[in-house]
Amino acid sequence: MNLESFCNVTTNFYYGNPDNFETIISGGNEMKPSNKEGKYKIFTFADRHEQRINNMKRFKEKIQRYSIIDEVKVFNLSDVDEDFISQHQPLFDSKIFPWISKAYLINKWLEKSNDGDIIFWIDSDIVDITEDGVENIFNMCNNSEKGIVGFHNDFWLERLFTKSDLFKYLGITDQRYWNTNQAYGGIFVVKKNSFTVEFFKQWLDICSIITLMDNSPSSCPESSHFITHKNDQSILSLLYKLNGIKTFPLPLYDCDKTNIIAIHSGYFNEGIKLPMVWESCWHNISITQQWINCNQKFGKKVSPDECLSISTDYYTD
Repeated sequence: MNLESFCNVTTNFYYGNPDNFETIISGGNEMKPSNKEGKYKIFTFADRHEQRINNMKRFKEKIQRYSIIDEVKVFNLSDVDEDFISQHQPLFDSKIFPWISKAYLINKWLEKSNDGDIIFWIDSDIVDITEDGVENIFNMCNNSEKGIVGFHNDFWLERLFTKSDLFKYLGITDQRYWNTNQAYGGIFVVKKNSFTVEFFKQWLDICSIITLMDNSPSSCPESSHFITHKNDQSILSLLYKLNGIKTFPLPLYDCDKTNIIAIHSGYFNEGIKLPMVWESCWHNISITQQWINCNQKFGKKVSPDECLSISTDYYTD
């Protein structure tokens, strides 16, 4: 596999950015073993949704028995300071409340953590994280450049799910941002250091601006490809790109072995177990079928052919 050629065709922002080329060529294999410097924590949030609340109770009971995990927390609205809620009441009165709560809580608990502690945040729609692979998630963070591990959807592009006012606010005019994969907002890993504290503070600050967080119309015209704004996820995705944060395929237990970034990142190295069980629609199907499903979701072709370059079935030297 010729990584240089892949970087010229990929829709992944990090791999397509020439500034990262030398790091890409000399790096990768973030799944390699690492030293545990601080505590390993898993956090999530569930409130006002009975099924998710019950799911997370069961999840916590299981995960907190894993020997490598030091702390598991399932937050709810009572964990968000009342003063913050009152200052941002419109956000908490809407369906956005879990996402602004997440931005608030990750900031609060990152600051309360010690340097070197790692927080693995997952949204409450997770099905399972297996014990025999969970250490690899924390290895990825220890081996990351800046202490943040983001994940992306190989087929959703920024232009589909980010409102124009957010691009304007962040001063983004380069079209390559529009045409690259959007990151997930519901799963990330962060190691406490001075950079990550400031990064997530900026995320919270922008999430607290209601017109950039909600689904109200932009003051600027939207892209012809635009479908809907993805709120905290859209904000986090652009901050990853602006700060040179690498994003990875989801570490699903049956991740497609033709995924080039997964291969380069060490997902399929000997002895590696991938730990994540998520929504059934992402399991036991090929990259091609995932791409087809994404296009069928909106009844039109929203994911271009270029997205299939992620697979060795479509991209060859």
